[in-house]
Amino acid sequence: MEAWQQCTESAITLAAPIQPQEETRPTALAITKALRARVRQVWRLPWENNWKEVRWRLLQHSVVGAGGHGWPMKRGTACPCGWQHSAASPRATQALQLREHVFWTCTGASAIRRAIHHNLPVSVQLLPRHVWLLEQPCQTVRKEVWYVVCLAALTAMLRARGLMFSTLARTGVDPAVVETRAIDLLLAALKDFAACQGSVSSFSDLGQSHPFVYARPNGSLAVHCSSLPSVSTALI
Repeated sequence: MEAWQQCTESAITLAAPIQPQEETRPTALAITKALRARVRQVWRLPWENNWKEVRWRLLQHSVVGAGGHGWPMKRGTACPCGWQHSAASPRATQALQLREHVFWTCTGASAIRRAIHHNLPVSVQLLPRHVWLLEQPCQTVRKEVWYVVCLAALTAMLRARGLMFSTLARTGVDPAVVETRAIDLLLAALKDFAACQGSVSSFSDLGQSHPFVYARPNGSLAVHCSSLPSVSTALI
């Protein structure tokens, strides 16, 4: 549970510039206790476990390439987007900074956050705790659908950054290309979830106006993300 507590504290600290919090540790402790039931619910989702793995490893602080196991980036290196952790910080702190960057502020992660936020009510602030800890930001999105959105987002964030180091790094990193690929990865994950559900499932009653995922008249699921400027979206 110590790793979960640390993850929760990071999520709270990341949001401090836009939403000042009470003292971090007691707030994080209360949130972490509520995680247990949420984790059980996530593992019961009718979706392959590989889509749940990144979020589980995020909680355990064990995502390779994102500060997992306390490993920061090599000294003197930078993310393809240009970000570097604080050179003066201890390695453990650098590892936490890397995790926060990969899953919140990197180019692909930022594009994914904007896409999600764009499909929520305008009054809603999307915070790290909503995505990392799968807390519903509003009642407009059914709880289980929000779990799916967050699992898809975290997986897409990690894969988008991997693309920056591989294919995209060979020709230079174009932020617009990274953003497009990141959104494509998010949509591909949501489409995979929709395809895994039959015409009779616990999601078959989702109204056609439901954000992200909705049910067609025959009960099968479809993915909907409203249009975004400068990024590819889809309606299937």
